[in-house]
Amino acid sequence: KKSPIDKLLAFGLPPDPRAIEMRTQQLHSYLHQLATLPGVANSAAIRDLLAISAPAVAAISQAREVAATHDEKRQTQLSEISRELEISSAYARTLRSAKDRADSRLNSLHASLESTAILLARQRSAAQLACAWRTWDASCRRARERRWHKAQQAAAGTLKSQAAELAEARGGLDEA
Repeated sequence: KKSPIDKLLAFGLPPDPRAIEMRTQQLHSYLHQLATLPGVANSAAIRDLLAISAPAVAAISQAREVAATHDEKRQTQLSEISRELEISSAYARTLRSAKDRADSRLNSLHASLESTAILLARQRSAAQLACAWRTWDASCRRARERRWHKAQQAAAGTLKSQAAELAEARGGLDEA
């Protein structure tokens, strides 16, 4: 039967450091228990294993402490990065909101400018139309006044000729 570590290694996953530490401590305590048995205490192999296991347990504990310190530093760095990311995200949201407001204001001003331009164009067209109307009306009035003056002069000439004829006719009546 395969051990859990062998199963993890078979999948290419690194073994859990806590499991290695626990198994090393269990092996060390098992060797201490073996060393207390009569006849085994004098075994050179057990003494060698005890000599190897004690520094191994200490090295694993020290490595675990270093890893814990490294994990704390990494966690601190990650929390700082996540805090900076949150600040950046909030800043980006604020900028996006400001951009949306500016775009909305720009669209509003653009619509206002277009309506003002249309109004000014209409006013300019109305002013041009009024100017053209006044010019046309003045030329029509001048033409009408010229025709009226000519008609007045013609009527005055006709009246003068009729008055002269009448005066002649009266003068002829007075003589007769």
